[in-house]
Amino acid sequence: MHTIQEAQGFLDVAQDIRAERAAELAVIEQQLEQCKKELRILESKMLAARGRVVDADMGIAAMRLLMKEKGFIVDKDSYVLQPPEERLPNNPDS
Repeated sequence: MHTIQEAQGFLDVAQDIRAERAAELAVIEQQLEQCKKELRILESKMLAARGRVVDADMGIAAMRLLMKEKGFIVDKDSYVLQPPEERLPNNPDS
């Protein structure tokens, strides 16, 4: 650098570069905040969905217990019900 004008020119370029980078940073920060908001929403939806799965599991368990009490053979690994060969003698529905 030989003159004040050259030095001022370099400084102006450096400030322009800094302004561009600061603007880019602001956009990225805004995008990050939006992602965090979306993540909180998705976490909430996930917890609700997980609760519905647990409710379904409890319903299935209750239904299997009821079917077992009615004399059906319930395979714990499937949804296949096998009717009883004979009604249980102490079953009031027989």
